[in-house]
Amino acid sequence: MENLAYKMTDSHPVLEYGQVLSEVERLFMVENGFGRIKAVQAASCLLKPEKGDRVLLALAPTGESHILAVLERASGPDSERRIIFDGPVHIEGRDDLRLTAAQDLTLSSANKLTAASESLEVNTAFGLARFKKFTYIGRMLHGQVERVKMIGQSLDLVFRRVVQRLTASYRYVAEHEEVQAASTRWLVDGTMIMHSRNSIIKSEKHVKVEAEQIHLG
Repeated sequence: MENLAYKMTDSHPVLEYGQVLSEVERLFMVENGFGRIKAVQAASCLLKPEKGDRVLLALAPTGESHILAVLERASGPDSERRIIFDGPVHIEGRDDLRLTAAQDLTLSSANKLTAASESLEVNTAFGLARFKKFTYIGRMLHGQVERVKMIGQSLDLVFRRVVQRLTASYRYVAEHEEVQAASTRWLVDGTMIMHSRNSIIKSEKHVKVEAEQIHLG
């Protein structure tokens, strides 16, 4: 029968301090009390080691060496920290999960960025969005704004019904304006004025004008 106790004792790693000298394709050259050795970043060491960092090493009797943790950062407390994962990553919170930054917070993806929730709330003093193509699908869109300004090359709207309630409306058309409808009705409480250089009224059947006074010419 094999001596399991001897095997466990023989497999115990040795912990050592070291300093990162260089990195080549995720393989780190580290200097410690035994000299210079090659070590890989352990899966539990989330912070990526950098040149000059003081690290904690695990030296196995088989010759394998792992960086367990970054103890001190050589570039100072204001330098960038990088956490790198190999393969898919899933971070799950059983309760609330918050990401807080004192300065900027950036989310970026090379392919697709997806957000799914029962409700979405965004509060900001200034917003800017750039889309090459934007598609919205929903049952209702409700907005309250003080002022809207839009500049574009073309606008196509397709609706079954449109209702507008305006206090005042001004529309300036530099070139041509055309309305095609099955029927048109204008109701004006006050005065209706139509002014043009030339006017043409063409009807296939009847033209009816009713007023208390009619002035032509």
